[in-house]
Amino acid sequence: MEYFINAVETITFFQLMEEIRPEDPAQVEQYTSDCMAVELLLDKLIQKDYFKKYRTPLELWRYTEKYLEENIRVKSLMRELGVLVGKKGSAPLRKTKAKSFGFRYIEHK
Repeated sequence: MEYFINAVETITFFQLMEEIRPEDPAQVEQYTSDCMAVELLLDKLIQKDYFKKYRTPLELWRYTEKYLEENIRVKSLMRELGVLVGKKGSAPLRKTKAKSFGFRYIEHK
């Protein structure tokens, strides 16, 4: 388990552990709508060079909630980030390990 800096990082980690029950249609519908909204926002951020500097998942989550003005499940954000991360040429972002702060995301050079 990773080292946590403060209570906010710990809260975010435990929200990542939240379960989305597939038998509950309301949860599944909310999750898919969150994923679509996050996907559109991340595409806009990539186009605006937001990822020129390292960005933590917590920064992205806060920015997403502020921009969309609604509560976003952290799992939907992490799912969409996972889709955008990969090798150069096949994905726009790469993921790095940053000391004890967890993963950070940056654009491929």
